[in-house]
Amino acid sequence: HLSEQGRFGTSLIGRAYSIPPILPVYNDDGSYMEPIQRLPFVSEALYNPLDFINEQKNTIQQKNLLGTAAISYRIIDGLTFKVLGGVESVNMRNDFYQTKKFQNDPNGLATVTTSDYTSYLNENTLNYVKRFNDDHEINAVAGVSFQNFLTTTLTAGGSAFLSDIPETNSLGMAGVFSSPASGYTKSVLLSGLGRINYSFKKRYLFTVSMRSDGSSVYSADKKWGYFPSAAFAWRLSDEHFFRNIDVVKNVKLRASWGKAGSQAISPYSTLNTLKPDNTVFGNTLYTTMAPGERLAADLKWETTQQMNVGVDFTLLNDRIMVSADYYRKKTSDLLNAVQLPRTTGFTNSLRNVG
Repeated sequence: HLSEQGRFGTSLIGRAYSIPPILPVYNDDGSYMEPIQRLPFVSEALYNPLDFINEQKNTIQQKNLLGTAAISYRIIDGLTFKVLGGVESVNMRNDFYQTKKFQNDPNGLATVTTSDYTSYLNENTLNYVKRFNDDHEINAVAGVSFQNFLTTTLTAGGSAFLSDIPETNSLGMAGVFSSPASGYTKSVLLSGLGRINYSFKKRYLFTVSMRSDGSSVYSADKKWGYFPSAAFAWRLSDEHFFRNIDVVKNVKLRASWGKAGSQAISPYSTLNTLKPDNTVFGNTLYTTMAPGERLAADLKWETTQQMNVGVDFTLLNDRIMVSADYYRKKTSDLLNAVQLPRTTGFTNSLRNVG
């Protein structure tokens, strides 16, 4: 029953603990006993927990679809062109119903919320693999990718129902309709990438990469971020001077440095958005548009830079494997919500402050 409560589940146990255990669960007529009926000095906010368990129902249905397809074409020996497409779709419906038996609210209450999330991905890459004289090996990749993210939501509901039987399946039975709400958010990400792996005698390994990402969620002149990286590895145990050492084997030294970006913010955070509201002029109710609670800001990519050195090796004829790493990681232009005085007309603003 607790899992069915949804938004009420986290406080249901607290409600149960707050009621004196000497009180009965039901009244003599079979109705739910409410603490205020037996103890006039307690708060009216104390509800019988069975009210929430039996008279509220929260159901979530979700359908997920995830699929990818790819095709490759070998242009010449060692050079391959690949096109990949992918789609992710999540459809969710949340039905909440409160019956007419709920404490001090004999009207019934229903809310239905639906949301649809869809993301399309397209990647186009060229891959080149070549080996020279058994000592040199190159593996290079270059490409572009595009991905979009679209979310739509719709909420409707009402109260004062004639009957509890239809629950959320007949919102038209409501005597009072709540204001419907809908939402739409869309963002896109365009990326270019390149990487070169070079190996000499499979003993010395080098990697250099570069990617540039353009995201629609950032300000007009700061949509692009550039993130290079480089790494080196040395198979020390493959050297001639090391091959007679039996205690330690498969020794590999590693070092790397790179940058990565984050676009984990909501779309339209850099825009002055408006929200619908209502106000009264005279005796008439009018629909209005007013600024949202978040103040728009000039935003750029949050960037994390990391340096790493490490070693891998095995002991006792590969019975024990050891990996040790030292790294230093620093995030710049960290995106964080800044609280604003209410007198500004806004509650917060997203800024690159960390």
